[in-house]
Amino acid sequence: MNMTQAPTVDWLPRWQELVRAIARVHSDHGERQLLEWLGESQDPVVVAFVNAHAMNSAATSRHFFEALMSADVLLRDGIGLSILMELLNQRPGVNMNGTDLIPKIMQRFSGGTIALFGTQEPWLSRARQAVVSRVAPGSPCVIAHGFHDTAAYVRLAALHRPRLIVLGM
Repeated sequence: MNMTQAPTVDWLPRWQELVRAIARVHSDHGERQLLEWLGESQDPVVVAFVNAHAMNSAATSRHFFEALMSADVLLRDGIGLSILMELLNQRPGVNMNGTDLIPKIMQRFSGGTIALFGTQEPWLSRARQAVVSRVAPGSPCVIAHGFHDTAAYVRLAALHRPRLIVLGM
């Protein structure tokens, strides 16, 4: 690149599209409505959380951007996105981070099989123990580390038929 050329900004449209696609939840009532909808849906629903790292990954990877955009629901996760939205004169809504929301979603599926796919030991087994003892007691919990190929997760899902699959990066 010659020093007089402006740097490429091909990431900017992806950022703009992601910010527009994020569902805003503005109250506890809105959160309850979202959780009810997720728990009652008869069709699979993909929920993704967009934080500062996700925005940076979407800027550098069109494939990651497309994966995020294929989700049925995108939720804002973290102060970084709140600041970005405020800078864009948009109301960011309530922080819907995965750490807080995923256990609430799991509670909605309590009694049904829950699959945890991702991360590695010892965190994976600790997460399973938390699910079966506190978060969703009585729920069978299938686990698989996050280093298989996609086909392995598809096979596990077909074999165990979980009502909820949580994918961790």
